[in-house]
Order: sequence, then C-alpha cells, then structure tokens
Amino acid sequence: MLVTTSQEASSLRQGLVGAWCPSLPNGGSGNLVIDQSGFGNNGVLTNMAADDWVSSQYGRALDFDGVDDLVEVPFRFNSTGLISFWYRGVTEPGTAIYLGNKSTIATAIYLGQNTTNSLSNELITFSNSVGGLVSIYGYTTATRTELFNNNWHHIAVALRLVNTAPEIYLDGSSKTISSGSSSLTSWSIGSSSGTTLQFGAQNFGSNSFFMTGQLDDIRVYNRVLSDFEIRLLASRPGIGLRQDRDRQTFYQFSSGARRRRILTGMP
Repeated sequence: MLVTTSQEASSLRQGLVGAWCPSLPNGGSGNLVIDQSGFGNNGVLTNMAADDWVSSQYGRALDFDGVDDLVEVPFRFNSTGLISFWYRGVTEPGTAIYLGNKSTIATAIYLGQNTTNSLSNELITFSNSVGGLVSIYGYTTATRTELFNNNWHHIAVALRLVNTAPEIYLDGSSKTISSGSSSLTSWSIGSSSGTTLQFGAQNFGSNSFFMTGQLDDIRVYNRVLSDFEIRLLASRPGIGLRQDRDRQTFYQFSSGARRRRILTGMP
C-alpha cells in the first residue's frame, strides 16, 4: 500500500492538541519550544541554555542534563488519547513526560529501571496517581539496549479507554504490557484540576526526577492513533508537521513490514 505524506499529514494532525518538535526549522530557539499544533502552547526551557539546542541526524534536539533541566508548558488536558516522543540516551532512569497538577494528580512516562519500584526490568512505564493512589503499567525487558544505546527511538503510549491498561509502542511496534502495583480505580491522562506538561523531568518540590538524554517531536493527541499511524510517527521526527517537504516524500508498507522509500521532486 502506497500512501503519500500529504495524506499522512492530514491524518497525523487529526486530534493533535500539542506538538513540540525542535528538529523543525521553526521548532524554536532561545528559551522557547514552539507548539506546532496551532494551539499556541509554547514550551519554556527551564535551567537550560543555548547549548542545550544540539545537532542531531534529524536537525536539532533538546539535551537534558539529568540534574535540573526541563521544559514546562501551560497545558490543560484530561482525556484518553496518545503521547508520542523521540528519545536518545544511555542513562536510566528518568522521567520523560509529566502531565499533572504538581500535587495530587499526575500522569507520567518513566524510562528505566526502579522508577516506580513496582516492576522488574521496566523499560517504559506509564503511571497514574491521584491523592496517593497509583496505577502502574509498563513494558519490561532485561535487554536494556533496546532503548539505552545512544540511538534515536520512538515511544508512544496510548490510553484507549479510561480506567484501562495503556498500549506501549517502541519504534512503531506494540509491546507486551505488565501490570504493577495498583490501588487506583479511576484514571485518564492528565488532570481536570489544572495541568502542567513537563518534558525531560517531573519537577515539584521534593518529588522531582530528571532525565538524562535528548528529546524531539513530543506530541499529545486526544485520540488513539491506528497502528499504521504510529508506524508513520516512528519513521522520523516531524512527519506531518512540515507539509512542504512531506508532499515530496512517499512511504510504502507491504506484508505488515515497513519499507521506506523516499522519492524527491515528485508533484
């Protein structure tokens, strides 16, 4: 099946409520990461400097030191949907995404072992907490180099229905989910009582965890994307956000396996 990225761009913008992509030419500079979704929720670099905008094979990325670096976005979200981002690093553990009210209600995506003390060999963990009660699900594996090998990897976490287990994808492939300790019976993504989105950390008082590594193309959707769309997201950062270049790019999928073909100069 052959799909042009002009069609892909339309699909990948449906339900998009936030998109921060440093690798795009207009992705941001200085202390701002520009929201590509059109909603104007620009991210503010905190405890970061000009040299934290680093070069990558895709253009640029943001580099986090694991000490006090983070990006914070005033962002209200309380829904099912999908969180997607690109990560590169070798150090575990850390908090890649935090979405909550900085007190009692939060959704977090953790990378690495012993981030929740609930699962063994956790690689990617999705945690919800409300008033001290938690719900924890994760992808676990003893093969740490699946993620921590200094290469770029795409991660997506989808919550299709409230109060259910999430779906976790690594590089476009769905992973088996393990359930950790849970005392929470009702959850979604985010908080209805006021939400802050942080990436590269969760930072509020003594409950702070910082990530070491690089991030690019962080997105939040208020819908769950199809497996095909998630594979498209995993093909490269920025896909569907820069339509002038995307109209000249084609992707071909056959027999359930992805084959990428780039044809330049096409109408």
